[in-house]
Amino acid sequence: MRSVLVVFAHPHLESSRINRAMLQAAGTVPHVTVRDLYECYPDFYVDVAQEQALLRNHDVVVLQHPLFWYSCPALMK
Repeated sequence: MRSVLVVFAHPHLESSRINRAMLQAAGTVPHVTVRDLYECYPDFYVDVAQEQALLRNHDVVVLQHPLFWYSCPALMK
């Protein structure tokens, strides 16, 4: 089975029904790791080495985020 990393970024998760439901569902699937960037880095200081290691250790990467002005949230960028 391939390992999947879901990199999730939503600055206002509490107000999102769809993204919150998708995030909760993804967390219940075997071989899926969910990484909530706004939970991990509320101060926006990203541990680059740790994030790179996560990317290397997974076969598939999924970027999940809402669209803001046809782009992703700031922390995802």
